[in-house]
Amino acid sequence: MSGALRPPRTVLHFQCRDETSGRGGDMTNGGMMVPEPGRASDAVKALVVELTAKVDTLAREAEGLTIKDADTRAAAGNLNAILGTVEKTGEARLKEAFAPLKDFERGVRALVSPLLDKVKMVRDGLKRKIAADVEAQEREARKIAEKANAQAAKQFARDTVKAEKKGEDAPPPPPKVEVVVSSKVGATTIRKVVDYKVKDIHSIPAEYLEVKRGDLLRALAGLVPDDATEDKPVVVLGVLAYKKVSV
Repeated sequence: MSGALRPPRTVLHFQCRDETSGRGGDMTNGGMMVPEPGRASDAVKALVVELTAKVDTLAREAEGLTIKDADTRAAAGNLNAILGTVEKTGEARLKEAFAPLKDFERGVRALVSPLLDKVKMVRDGLKRKIAADVEAQEREARKIAEKANAQAAKQFARDTVKAEKKGEDAPPPPPKVEVVVSSKVGATTIRKVVDYKVKDIHSIPAEYLEVKRGDLLRALAGLVPDDATEDKPVVVLGVLAYKKVSV
């Protein structure tokens, strides 16, 4: 559209203010007091060094361990438990180190989310209006195109009959009127995408269906006998089900 107004470009700048000094600052290093990574990392580094030495020792023991009797069986179980404790310790320290940063992130999100939620709500409503208008225009354009093509086809048929009666060559078929959907509404890009509604789930190829593993496992609980193994599974709920040892 000639003379259309270009939408203004809006750039949002977020700043915090250090009330004690009266200076403005970036949110990533200002008034919201983001913890300095160096302080946390020193403690984490020390823990990593300590745990790495322990894990290296345990790894050597695990690699050289062959389970062959009651003592080695107990040793394997003990090693696994110790490694599990090390793993939990590392995860706990990570959570402690990241907790201040997560608190900061939650604070920022709480500040900005209401604005973004409102923007999304307004845009969603506007998008629905734009889509409905584009679809209405397209339907009307298709009606006009169908009518024009039908009239052209009838005229072509009449002209062809006249040419045959006169012993002349048939005229060339008329060009077909086609509907082209505009790719722009103002500064907004318009595109057509595929969507669907399920009519018959049994007709959908299996590779396009998703099995919810957790839900299926809960449904199988109590339906699989203890003697069902991977080599000799039972067929239940459409799957080959079995029991295995979990450590």
